[in-house]
Formats: sequence, C-alpha cells, structure tokens
Amino acid sequence: MHLFVEQYHAELLAQPYTRVGDAMLAKLRQRKAEGHHSNAIEGIHLTSELMALFATFLEECAPPDVSGPYVHRYIMERIVPMDRALAAKRLSSQM
Repeated sequence: MHLFVEQYHAELLAQPYTRVGDAMLAKLRQRKAEGHHSNAIEGIHLTSELMALFATFLEECAPPDVSGPYVHRYIMERIVPMDRALAAKRLSSQM
C-alpha cells in the first residue's frame, strides 16, 4: 500500500463515522465506475495511489462526507505540488 494511503487509512479508522449501507455502497461503486469512464474519455488517468485511496474508502464503507475531505487533501498535498513542479520544469526548459 502507498504511504499516503496508509496514513489516510489510519486516520479514517481513528475517527467515528457511520458506515454506509449496502444500497449506498452500490451507488458509490457505480459513481466510481462512471467517474473512471468519464476520466478515460477525457484522457485523465488516476494514479495508482489515488485509486488505492478510493478503494480504501469503499472497503471501509466511508460516506462521501467523510471521504471527500481526504480526497481534497490528497489533491492539495500530492497532485498540486507535482503539477507545479512540472510546470516550473517546463518553464525553465523554455528559457
């Protein structure tokens, strides 16, 4: 498992929340599949780390109001810095 996913998983398990039921879990799985399909059409491919994070939320039956902040935090801590570094590298190679 990825380090960030392990860290987020431990934090998730440490907090109290009501696990979603089977019907909601089925809806969340469907939304995940639809999201992946939509991303693929747009040429967007999730990292294995982010896919593992989503899988963790499903395994733990975490409701969206609990999992959402983790997704936002992941984007801000992992994806945004990588994008900024890539943009800076591209800019410096153009000079």
